[in-house]
Amino acid sequence: MIESMQNARTASQPQPCVFSWLFTSSTVMADKFLGNPEWVQRIEKFFDTMDLNKNGYLELGDWLQMVRNIEKETKADAALIAKLEEAMREYCAGMGLTPGKKSTREQFVKDMAAFAVSERSKKAAGEQPLLFKANNAWHNVVDTNHDGYLSLEEYRIIARACNLNVATADAMFARIDTNKDGKVPKDELNEAEYRYWYEIGAS
Repeated sequence: MIESMQNARTASQPQPCVFSWLFTSSTVMADKFLGNPEWVQRIEKFFDTMDLNKNGYLELGDWLQMVRNIEKETKADAALIAKLEEAMREYCAGMGLTPGKKSTREQFVKDMAAFAVSERSKKAAGEQPLLFKANNAWHNVVDTNHDGYLSLEEYRIIARACNLNVATADAMFARIDTNKDGKVPKDELNEAEYRYWYEIGAS
């Protein structure tokens, strides 16, 4: 009887909300990214690269300008460009860059930490991270000879769209070409980029 009364009292007491636990867990994970100087520096450099008009803010227009640059470089099919723009809009929304929003460098770093946690959760649940969708769309456009791989020359097209120099592009290609065979299929690109952006201590 006493046990039944205790159980009843326990059942009547407010229970921790699962959503509260998830929020706390996500916040802790995001703090781990923000507490890693190497990762923060990486994101700050990414901000500086993507701020194409160098106004000190990132906004959706910076990413869409890169799509326009790629379109001019590749003369790609309109359908592929449309899919790339769609993927980039979705990817940017995940980073908090919705239409009309301007993000400072500091805010972008915080948003990217939260986004990294979200992307990791997607992958763990067997869902496709937004990064993969965006990368696949880029790959389809820049793979100009349609052989299913990105060569160094093709990868340099992306670099030019971001106003990067050749040396930087070559270093980036060397990072994603993990097996060093001079060609990068989608899965190799995705896994290399995932580690670089979403795993602390990765290079």
